[in-house]
Amino acid sequence: MTAERKKRRNRFEPPPYLQNGHIQTITNSMKLRRLLIHRRAESMLQAAAPRILDCGGGVRLMGYYSAHHRNPPALNLTDPDSTDLCILIHGWEGDATSSSLLSARC
Repeated sequence: MTAERKKRRNRFEPPPYLQNGHIQTITNSMKLRRLLIHRRAESMLQAAAPRILDCGGGVRLMGYYSAHHRNPPALNLTDPDSTDLCILIHGWEGDATSSSLLSARC
């Protein structure tokens, strides 16, 4: 695969009716979409356990950890060989249950 093709493949190209960023924001927060996303993410939300990550320098991040249902590894943040962790960070006014974060999981 050529470099140009890879670049095009990784580019976000919404359908024409969603190309405006404001429309994307409004659509993401619509009540029906939010209900559907939360229903699909229910098992993940129930399994989520709070974790505090010490980032050094007095900085701590609060997050939630949900083990993968097919292969639930123990959370070991100090193991350099551990590769089973995905971190999703919400936006400025979001939280761990925001529709954008949950839809990324689902």
